[in-house]
Amino acid sequence: MSFDIDPRDITLKQELGSGSFGKVYSGTVYGSDVAIKDIDDDDLAALVEEVEIWRTCPHPNIVQLLGACMRKGDFRIVTEKLDGDLEGLIHDTDKLLSLYTRMCMVRDIALGMNWLHNTKPAIIHRDLKLGNVLYRKRGNWYEIKVSDFGLAQLKPRHVHHLRDSKKGAVGTPLYMAPEVMLGKPFNEKADVYAFGICMWEIVMREDPFQEFKHYDEFVKAVAEQGARPQMPKDCPSKLRKVMQACWHQDPAKRPNFGEVAERMLKVIIQCAIEDKHGRKFWSSNFLAQYRIPWESFVNAFYSFLGLTHLASRSTSGSIYKLLNTLHVKATGRGASSLYGSRSASIKTVKSPRSEEKPSKTRSGSAIEEELTDPLTEEDVEAVIAYRCLKAVAARQEGDEFTVEINWFGDMLKWFGPLKRDDSILSTIRAMLRYPWFHGPIDSDEAKRRLSNMPAGTFLVRFSLTTPGSYTISRVLKPGKVLHSRMQFVPGKGFTLENKKFFLNLSLLVSSLREPLDLKAACGGSQYTELFKVILPSGNRQEEAEEEEEGEESYKEFSSTILRQVKDEYVEPALSSDSDDVKVRHGKEKEVSSDDAKSNKKEKKEKKEKKEKKEKKEKKHRAKDDKQKTY
Repeated sequence: MSFDIDPRDITLKQELGSGSFGKVYSGTVYGSDVAIKDIDDDDLAALVEEVEIWRTCPHPNIVQLLGACMRKGDFRIVTEKLDGDLEGLIHDTDKLLSLYTRMCMVRDIALGMNWLHNTKPAIIHRDLKLGNVLYRKRGNWYEIKVSDFGLAQLKPRHVHHLRDSKKGAVGTPLYMAPEVMLGKPFNEKADVYAFGICMWEIVMREDPFQEFKHYDEFVKAVAEQGARPQMPKDCPSKLRKVMQACWHQDPAKRPNFGEVAERMLKVIIQCAIEDKHGRKFWSSNFLAQYRIPWESFVNAFYSFLGLTHLASRSTSGSIYKLLNTLHVKATGRGASSLYGSRSASIKTVKSPRSEEKPSKTRSGSAIEEELTDPLTEEDVEAVIAYRCLKAVAARQEGDEFTVEINWFGDMLKWFGPLKRDDSILSTIRAMLRYPWFHGPIDSDEAKRRLSNMPAGTFLVRFSLTTPGSYTISRVLKPGKVLHSRMQFVPGKGFTLENKKFFLNLSLLVSSLREPLDLKAACGGSQYTELFKVILPSGNRQEEAEEEEEGEESYKEFSSTILRQVKDEYVEPALSSDSDDVKVRHGKEKEVSSDDAKSNKKEKKEKKEKKEKKEKKEKKHRAKDDKQKTY
């Protein structure tokens, strides 16, 4: 394959910056967008060496060399064009980059550098810094590539160290290893030191060594006295240890890039997942993977929880159909953070105030045919739990469902802590049942769903900018939607503005009925499909009764939310005011006459529902061959 490019085929456009020996432009070659490095005329030898080094580096984390022009007056290197350099991206603090995302970048740099150091002969970059690391944004993640080999040197295997000439050290001082600054022999570990400084810069998103104003002072402190950038107090322990190992004063004690890449796997898990059991689960099953197939995840997850996966515990054909024919996908602008930008928009259940009523039959991705295999009540509940887990944990790309490590970590913040039992499945299922819960939608999508709704209509959603928190969006007046953050504080519970803490989110929402004038839940939650019932043929009366009960339950929501607060423990957070009502284990401190009447009415309603339920169960037992299925 020839790398020689005729200068007439090269078109220069915008200047992008400057490299070690010339300027860099965007341009085109043979109709393709490329980056073009224009080399000074007197640097032909350097150009030839850089091209030869670059040609030996075909790796996903190294910028691809496409060709070169070596004719006098036209010394140019042509490479693939990316979106920019990491220095500009990292220091732009308006860009939301989670620590997990940044640590994935760090590992990709390590993989690219590991390739350089393991070529024969080894390649020492000599100028590793964020300005020489490029990126390309692909959806919600970044493709990272090491670039610019203008200062790179080859180190044959039989040579243990290199040494700079009398002209002095080369490279960028802020990233220069102590041994290089002092003019001592060096090897590949000089790049590892520079990598450690880059790590700190990526973590902090600021320049290193800002406290030094003079070069001599800087050299004395760093090269002779071992000064290093100050470690952030909240830095994850595994990340701190990797950084400290990389910038160790003794080159022999610095790890190689293969070891760094391996250690970064656990750093990434620590950054993506805060829950200790969640970290243990992922590292035990998927240490080197950021994204895994749904079936692999759910089998390992059920095993970790000590549960038997439904698909393997039952021979029922209905079980298999129920597990594999329904998955809820988010809709609207906020959906991409969970399901990816390539997911098509999916129909959701219409609002109760829509002109059309929701269909009483299931269509689209829902189950079309009747299920006749008998299922136990335990099977039904387990199927619902499975569906709910898949709805919040998995994302769809094409025909495949996958689980990503960072979303799994966020999921545990919303529904955790993770224990080795089915408690997290119960928590997820309970949350998704609420008609007001809409999951991973952003503020724009919340406004869209609440548009044309009357004052007092509300919904609750994930806070996508602060995982672990929720946001309640409500209509203040037609056309005016307000958003309020609801936080979860470990050991205390859920709160709005740190005024009172509640054991669960539903109690907090219930308590806000009067203060926020909450009147009705906004319909249209994508999770409604998870809880629909399908019955055998000839039993449509029972189906109608089920739907009627669901409608009654929804209508009763607004009138019963305050009573829910009195059924569970509520603790005021900051006030000892005697007017605050405290309820422990269902025992009320004070009961008004209105409350007594309400309780009497509620008991009567419960009795009627119980009798209705017993009558229905009796009818079911008489029809063993036509049991209700889910």
